[in-house]
Amino acid sequence: WPATESGNLGRIFQPFLVVTHELEGQTIDGVAFPPVEWNITRRSCRAGTAYNMDTRVCEACSEAQYVARPDYTSCFKCPKGSACNGISLTPVTPASRWSENVLPGQLWVQSCPLGHKLINRTGYENQECAKCPANTFIQDPNDPSHNCLQCPKSARCPNGGPPIFDAKSVSGVLVVEGAVDTASVAASIASTLGVDARLVTLLCGPELLPCDSPTATGRRLWSSVSVTFEVVVAASESAEVSERMVSDAFQQSLISSLEQSNIQAAISSSGTVAEEEDPRPPGEVWIESNGVYLLRECPVGYLLINTTTEDQECVECERGYYSLSPEDGCEPCVSTPCDNKCTPRQCTVCPTGANCDKGSTDKWRHFVPKTLFIGEQVVPSVLVRANDVIQRLWFDEVPRSYALNDSLSTRFNVTAQDAGRFAYEWEYVASCTQDTTPCSDAQNQLPAFLLRRCPSGHVHENTSRSDIFGTELQACVPCGPNKYVVDPSRPPCHDCPKGATCPDGAAFIPSVPGSVFLPEPDPAAQDTEAGTRMRINACPAGYYISRDDRFPLQDECIMCPYNSYLLEGGRVTGIVDGIATTVLNKIEDCLACEIGANCTGGSTVVARYGYFRKDAPWSRREDHDNASAADQTPRKAQVYRCATSGACLGNNECDPNRHDIVCGKCKPGFAQAGNSCIECTGEMGTWRLVAAVVVAIFFLFVWFILSWRPVIPKADSLLARLMQSITGVLNACLCSTDAVGDSTGCWSSFKTFVGWCFTSAWSVVSAIFTNARASQYGKVLISFFQVLSGFMIFRVEWPPELTKLLEFCAIFQFDFLTIPGPSCLWAGISFQTKLLAYTIGPLAMCALLWLPVLVQTLIATRRKWNPK
Repeated sequence: WPATESGNLGRIFQPFLVVTHELEGQTIDGVAFPPVEWNITRRSCRAGTAYNMDTRVCEACSEAQYVARPDYTSCFKCPKGSACNGISLTPVTPASRWSENVLPGQLWVQSCPLGHKLINRTGYENQECAKCPANTFIQDPNDPSHNCLQCPKSARCPNGGPPIFDAKSVSGVLVVEGAVDTASVAASIASTLGVDARLVTLLCGPELLPCDSPTATGRRLWSSVSVTFEVVVAASESAEVSERMVSDAFQQSLISSLEQSNIQAAISSSGTVAEEEDPRPPGEVWIESNGVYLLRECPVGYLLINTTTEDQECVECERGYYSLSPEDGCEPCVSTPCDNKCTPRQCTVCPTGANCDKGSTDKWRHFVPKTLFIGEQVVPSVLVRANDVIQRLWFDEVPRSYALNDSLSTRFNVTAQDAGRFAYEWEYVASCTQDTTPCSDAQNQLPAFLLRRCPSGHVHENTSRSDIFGTELQACVPCGPNKYVVDPSRPPCHDCPKGATCPDGAAFIPSVPGSVFLPEPDPAAQDTEAGTRMRINACPAGYYISRDDRFPLQDECIMCPYNSYLLEGGRVTGIVDGIATTVLNKIEDCLACEIGANCTGGSTVVARYGYFRKDAPWSRREDHDNASAADQTPRKAQVYRCATSGACLGNNECDPNRHDIVCGKCKPGFAQAGNSCIECTGEMGTWRLVAAVVVAIFFLFVWFILSWRPVIPKADSLLARLMQSITGVLNACLCSTDAVGDSTGCWSSFKTFVGWCFTSAWSVVSAIFTNARASQYGKVLISFFQVLSGFMIFRVEWPPELTKLLEFCAIFQFDFLTIPGPSCLWAGISFQTKLLAYTIGPLAMCALLWLPVLVQTLIATRRKWNPK
């Protein structure tokens, strides 16, 4: 059929053809007919055929082709996103829209449903609505420049639509008879609930397959099918949507809407809110930029991964790992907002000295230093320095949170001196800076927590056996019983020496109270810092020092054995090249127990009964000649025998009436009476005055008789007159007149008695002094007894009988002031006064006895030179 190509119609056919039929030279039964003309009208090509301009016939299209206008276009090849049967084109993706675009009759895809990418710029045959893969979304399915992107792992992308964060799904079940128009069902549910149809997802069958999948489509063509519909909404709206679903109004409206679309359905259940956990951790932040969602922040305990838009996520640190900054390990920022790239990486391994829970747990549980003990006492807290914030974690009960820096002494009654024992500190270091040193060993292992300090009784370990530093090896390792460490930052723990006890690894207690151990470098150790040990330095009195620089575990203070003593202890006097010089370092330095004392060992020297201990400076035997400094002259115990029997009761205890050294003095209010102290009662002042007057008169009388009588003429008459005066006074005082007035008898008797006393005394004295031999014997006898009494002062244990004899001989010392009675008059006089009386008194008496001779000599000399 004639046709020409023209304009948008593609081609123009002739409206009809004129056919002339002429019988040339022929007659029918001799009758000649004229030419006959008629018009022929063209019929269009039937469906599935297309007019061929070359052959000018309608040719059939193949099954892989379609023809929209058989008369005007050729057969077109079926595009990728459609299905053809040689006649028409059917979109593979329901709800996609195809229309003519470039050529008449040639169909191009113009729009795609949610969750599909529009492809129509890469050639006619390649055009399609490509369904986005699972867990992806597309911002605008009608824009071919938009691509399917990975749905953020913490969001929901219903039907491949834009992400919804903090979402929950509310579901229900429909039973649909026959074929299901998914678009109509979703639209009815969305319009009834008042939500966007893109948020409604349909799942068919017990397998909950997408209703537009081939399996679900084939199954629902011949039987009723259970359709589960899910509506994804914000978590804050889920309760409200669920209430709407369970209402009768919603169910009636939905059934009516479906019937209008010729869909028979019944509602089985509705309004069920999914109980899934919120997949987005608190603190995760996403931003949208030109339809692309970018992950910008992650919470503590997670790592930020954003190498590409497809793999963006906050990766949670598993148990046994930690991260305090999600950007640790990322490339540094070069612009604002930060565009650093964070490649996939592993969280930092939890060190041995801490417990690390999953990143989704409470922040304080993400990195919790292990609880440490010093013996049975828990280390109360630990300082955690992180991101310029100092926090303290308390261990007084089950940990609940980090607290800002608090006072250790206020909370736990720990003194400032003991606070150092509980020093326990970790510091989070992202990179080595001037403020975070030292961290050179951990340079290649940062970011990480670095253990800075350990409490007493623990050693700071952070290296393997090959001395390779590792952040995962860090721990405060307890030394345990019978061990100690001088400095926790300088391992190892050392065995406790013989002379000390180490109950918990922290306390170092000398076994002997008063002994001193000091830290000293171990000359045998290669590392002087690690080789620091506690060495014995000094011992208390009664102990000699036992120290061998080759065997530090044998350091101790040894007590002097029984029957010996030391009043000073052994000590170190100097250390040269690690070798100590010691004194009093052997058992031979202990002194033998003194006579009159009991020595039970050590520094114990107890005076026995009858002895008194009074120490005095004394140099060691080998240093006696060279001793000068006070610290080089130990004191020797001096034990004295007490002069008075029964005065010293032992252990420097005196008779109850005595005190002072060797119990040689009577206590105040007591006076010496022989070998004992008697108590003086009453006021002694008046009696002391009377005694002084009587003694003075007696002394003058004796002095006159012995010294002045031979010198003065008529001395006897003067003495008689004196005696008469004295007896007259005594008569007046003592012999008072009786009632009759007769006192002659009293006076006569008294006069006779006094005369006899003076006559007898004078006869004895005259006999002694005039008889030379008797005088000599008397002097020798008195001197003998005086010498015997002097033996009491020697430290000799005399037999009891001899001791009594020596005490009796003390009478011949003629110490009249110790006679009971007069001794109380002497009580209370100071020692200096008594000393003067005992020393100057005899000299004064001699001088007075010689005074008459001196006077007589002077008078004779004067008469010689001046006879007148």
